[in-house]
Amino acid sequence: MIYLAGKLSGFRMWNMIVAWWYARQLWKAGYSVYSPHLNTGFFTNKTQPYNEWLIDDLAIIDMCESVWFLPNWEKSKGATFEHKYCKLTDKKIRYIELEKRK
Repeated sequence: MIYLAGKLSGFRMWNMIVAWWYARQLWKAGYSVYSPHLNTGFFTNKTQPYNEWLIDDLAIIDMCESVWFLPNWEKSKGATFEHKYCKLTDKKIRYIELEKRK
């Protein structure tokens, strides 16, 4: 299973749609995907404190084979934290890039 990391805050619904689209493409390509955007995207910070979200996400990352980062992940506080965690734990990392239009 792969973990799909990326920005959720800001344009929340748009970021959830982006995650859904990439998760769908990866499922179609034969991968099993866990996306926090799609699992808990409609929850609020009142559901659980932010740092507890991150702790839970890291536990899920530990269970996954690799972590794939969505375009613009660098603009996300949570995704950059997840990226640092992956580097520290030698988790396999992949980056999904936006296709350039000609």
